[in-house]
Amino acid sequence: MNRKLILYIVASLDGYIAKSGDDLSFLKLVEKQGEDYGYGEFTSTIDTIILGRKTYEWVERHIGTTHYDNGERQV
Repeated sequence: MNRKLILYIVASLDGYIAKSGDDLSFLKLVEKQGEDYGYGEFTSTIDTIILGRKTYEWVERHIGTTHYDNGERQV
């Protein structure tokens, strides 16, 4: 079985993935009520998510693991 691998990286305009101290709060700057910019549709096609430990721990503390783990995919 062939699987497709997609690299999805969110970065600031200056090319950083996180601010100092592994801070990802800059991502909240583009949030709008009811708008996910296609993220939900995109992630609905994914069965496995691989991410760095620091990113996972930041999301776990500030957003919650359900952001990645919908019960149907491996994280």
